[in-house]
Amino acid sequence: MFSRPRLLTLLIILIAFAARLNTLGDPAFWYDEGLVGWSARLPFLETARWTAADVHPPLYFWAVTMWHWFVGESELALRFLSVSFGLLSVVAVYKIGERLYPLRSAPGRLRRGATLGNLAALFIGLSRFHIWWSQELRMYILGSMFMLFSVWLTLRIAHGTPKRGDWFAYMLVSLAGLLSIYLVAFALAFESLYITALLVLSKINLTQRRTGAQEQNPIGLATLNETMTWRKYVHWVGAQAIVALLFAPWFLYFLTQYRTWSDSTPFDFKLFVQFYATLLAIGAPSNIDAWLVPMLVVWAVLIVGALLGLRGRQREASARGGWLIVMLLVLPPLTVYLGTSPRSFFYTPRVEARYLFPFIWSFYLVLGWCVWRIMRAQRIVGALAAAAVLALMGASDQQYYASRAPSDVYQSLTAMLRAYRQPNDGVLLHDDRTWPIFEFYFGTPNKIWKGVPNGSKIKESDADFILSDFWNQHDGVWMVWNEDALRIDEQHVLEHWLAERAAVEIDNSFGNKRLMFYARTAQRALSVKSLALVKPTYVTNQFVTGDVTLLGFDQAIRSYHIGDDAALGMYWQNRGSKDVELSIGLNAGSTIQFVDRLLIAPGTSRTLTHFVARADMPAHAQLIVFTGERGPLNAFSEIAIAQPDALSDQPDVNIQTAREVRFDMGIRLVGYDADFTNVHAGDTVQLTLYWQSDQPIEQRYKAFVHVLGAQYNPKSKNFLWGQQDQEPGNGALPTTAWSVSRIVSDPYLFRITPDAAAGHYVVELGWYHPMSGERLSVLSSDGAALGDHVNLFEFDVQ
Repeated sequence: MFSRPRLLTLLIILIAFAARLNTLGDPAFWYDEGLVGWSARLPFLETARWTAADVHPPLYFWAVTMWHWFVGESELALRFLSVSFGLLSVVAVYKIGERLYPLRSAPGRLRRGATLGNLAALFIGLSRFHIWWSQELRMYILGSMFMLFSVWLTLRIAHGTPKRGDWFAYMLVSLAGLLSIYLVAFALAFESLYITALLVLSKINLTQRRTGAQEQNPIGLATLNETMTWRKYVHWVGAQAIVALLFAPWFLYFLTQYRTWSDSTPFDFKLFVQFYATLLAIGAPSNIDAWLVPMLVVWAVLIVGALLGLRGRQREASARGGWLIVMLLVLPPLTVYLGTSPRSFFYTPRVEARYLFPFIWSFYLVLGWCVWRIMRAQRIVGALAAAAVLALMGASDQQYYASRAPSDVYQSLTAMLRAYRQPNDGVLLHDDRTWPIFEFYFGTPNKIWKGVPNGSKIKESDADFILSDFWNQHDGVWMVWNEDALRIDEQHVLEHWLAERAAVEIDNSFGNKRLMFYARTAQRALSVKSLALVKPTYVTNQFVTGDVTLLGFDQAIRSYHIGDDAALGMYWQNRGSKDVELSIGLNAGSTIQFVDRLLIAPGTSRTLTHFVARADMPAHAQLIVFTGERGPLNAFSEIAIAQPDALSDQPDVNIQTAREVRFDMGIRLVGYDADFTNVHAGDTVQLTLYWQSDQPIEQRYKAFVHVLGAQYNPKSKNFLWGQQDQEPGNGALPTTAWSVSRIVSDPYLFRITPDAAAGHYVVELGWYHPMSGERLSVLSSDGAALGDHVNLFEFDVQ
């Protein structure tokens, strides 16, 4: 039978598991996750070569490779591996917390150890930061897990009588940690520092006892007596040497393969402290000023508990590893900060949350101990403190889950590409910055595509060099056009080059991406509608009419937000000799809403249905096929449409500066918030724009905010010294989701270029179509076009 503390521990683990399963498979893979998913298809040795060149050890990538053999390649299945490591990390935090008190003394001591372990496990189990990286297909969670077990074994060895299995396990998890993420080396170094300090203090304590000295060490280490002996210390040094020797072959290979680069952007130390403190307490990686008060509340709880603990009599936690936990909370992140300082040698990354993540578990152990100390002093106050911390964590968790909306990044596009691409067709990815995501969802066994490099802007003279050989080698070319292409090919040079030479041109849109086909030969032009592969994602074989069968369909996601673009690929078999007209609609009980009308040609074919999820569509509906005005209804799938969380409540808007500017398509600026009174080069500035629409908007547009100076910028090759282009709300509030007359708050955060000279600057504002690059006109009160941008305000750089 389980004791009550053990049952509570089991409940906490189940809560942590549920928190990590929530929305696990919803978002599509982003760049880094696509990279891991792509690497899972590689042989082990090729993975090792690639990871060494990409500044990563190979263990996590090998684990994902083996994992995908058994579970497949869906987002949920692959990410579940990280969830498993995250859950084991919660268990390890509990075990470390439990171990901070003697386990083989009085029963009350066991209860206190379990209480501390449960508190720490609950805090990390509901930590947004830890949930986030437990749901990422990245190696940081595996490295952090091995670090935790390494620390736990260090405490067993340092404060007990280690067995041979303890030493073997320590060497194994430490080596595995180094082969997961190099940051584990910091933990191993500070473990050795701690062990060395224990040896010195133990000898000092022993000397004091022999000489009759009665004064005890103020931090509680006098109770160690002779737990750290020279014999144990020699074994420790030997274990470290074995780990280093086993790791050396990989590290030497890595040194011959890695590519060095340095980031030249310095990071303000005060900002770093606030960033780290917010990540630990709240888990929010951005907009940290908005979380300042909740962060301070959590840290206030920790500080009060720490002050109570330091003046208390119970020092078992510090004597049994507490100082190692505090050391790992403070020193490795400082080392990471120093390691990200700009320099011209080795690998210098930017300060990012992922580099701080492996050490965050130490914070929850310290926080758990501090809350426990408050409970010891005043049970009710301690319970309220724990409830406040959990409530603030819960609020942050809700924001995190809300951001994990399902998304169709390349799924629908690649499904169409696989269906129609003939063996001698070429695929051109324009541009190739997001190649891992495309490669993962395209899912071909060999790389059959050519990437347009993400680099300098393309001129007309570049088109022959980029396309000529590729064009002549294939019967037709499929161009995958993504949102980055417009940045390097503003004039659509490559599209025009292909269109001028193609016998047939086809263009399909998928949100902010396009799939275009250019047939080079007359024979290929005749077969543009011929399917190369009839393999739908979902097989139905559903009879619609006497002649027409719905073989299946491709549907990337089934949950949308208002304003999202929905794409539906459907496979048909028409056994008759004539086209059959069918309709696609949404069926929500007594209402049927028409979406698209299709003509199904004789034979096997595929159709593509597009529609924008609108506010007037039902929240939950069946996708149906029907003939005539109504006819028989054939439901084949479901769809859910939700309002974006950013639009769920009408905000109380308090606009600092009223300014009305009218744009085409019914877009209207009504004002802005900005404080540009004391701006220096390199500063990050914030601007909030407030929009309204006079009519429903059927297209998604991007706004641009440019900072223009009088001097020429040689790096940007224009007069631009700061910029941010985005869909409103950083994509959360697309123009297609706007309600008429509703105010939309749209924040921007961008940096003034560090080498911007002191002087006068102007903020320029406008809108453009994200696929064509065509700007919207600024309109006068009577509707006349005034230009394609507006100067919002002027300011000085000091």
